[in-house]
Amino acid sequence: MPLKQQTQHCFDGCILTLVPGAQVEAVRKIVAVEYEICTGIKKTFYVCQATQGASKC
Repeated sequence: MPLKQQTQHCFDGCILTLVPGAQVEAVRKIVAVEYEICTGIKKTFYVCQATQGASKC
C-alpha cells in the first residue's frame, strides 16, 4: 500500500513499521521524505526494539 494511503487510514498519520535493525535508518529516511511530500508535514520518528514482554519480577 502506498505511503499516502497508509497515512490516510491511520490515526493522525501514525505508521508502525517493522523492519530489520540494519534497515531502520534507510527506511526512516525514505518514509520521512515521502510523508512530507504527501502531507507537507515533517514528523518525528521513534525507533524501538521488541522485547520479551511482561514477566514476573
